[in-house]
Amino acid sequence: IHVRTRNAIFSTPENDFILPSDRNFIGRGDWSFLGGHDKTIGHHQFTILKDETSGGFFLTRMSVGHATELTKISEKVPPPVHAFGATSRGRQRPNNEDALFVHPAGGVYLVCDGVGGEKRGEIASRAAVQTAGSLLGKKRNIPLAVSDANAEIITNGQGAATTIVGAVETSPNHFDVFNLGDSRAYRINRQTGKMDLLTRDHVEIQTSRKIVTRALGHNASDLYRTNISLQEDEFLLLCTDGFSDYVDKGDITSDQIKFILNNQPINTAAKSLIALANRAGGKDNITAVIIGHRR
Repeated sequence: IHVRTRNAIFSTPENDFILPSDRNFIGRGDWSFLGGHDKTIGHHQFTILKDETSGGFFLTRMSVGHATELTKISEKVPPPVHAFGATSRGRQRPNNEDALFVHPAGGVYLVCDGVGGEKRGEIASRAAVQTAGSLLGKKRNIPLAVSDANAEIITNGQGAATTIVGAVETSPNHFDVFNLGDSRAYRINRQTGKMDLLTRDHVEIQTSRKIVTRALGHNASDLYRTNISLQEDEFLLLCTDGFSDYVDKGDITSDQIKFILNNQPINTAAKSLIALANRAGGKDNITAVIIGHRR
């Protein structure tokens, strides 16, 4: 638990504390009330307790060894998430035009699939994750991040474009999910293996060929967005069509994904999902980012 205190009277920042969990007793620390020129004018102690019945956390302020106030500071805190991403050029492409951005501390996750081939789609995808990822780490403004990434690609992308799918953690275990193109986000239930598609493909089928109709650097309108809560028995998967195409065709099954997610840590699981797509043919670049709870 990270506690940051601020003196409301003098509007001065005070001490930060990292308090380790330990059953009912969470931790204790102290802070000093600072006046002008960092002069200490008061000193209090505090203890943080956890109510195992309700799961709530309480801050006890101490003055001269006596509890002066008991304040509820949080409801039951959900377990933190962790994440890992992996990418492969596949078995039939000479280069990898996919890119990913995984930043658990900032709660920002992005996957992009460059569109352009000889126009070097990898330039567009990498510019997208760098531009959007940097902005989303500072501001939770998805439309602005998408707009800035689109402008960057139009200016410096050499005529290429890129899909994008992303998840931004807006509060503990709550995510704003968005996409342009055919890169996807799935919510996967660990117990049942059920895969819920969270995004919308922006594609048209022309003479049995899939054409991406929305992409950064091409047509960035109609951004699709949705909000989800990630439960303890669920994973969030972001992936390019190098993976999802095999899911659609049944070459990668929900039982295979369920087995991997239940028996491997996330970092190994991401690589194993990539391996499934390569074994199924690896016709395209493959990228997967898994976000889930620590167990």
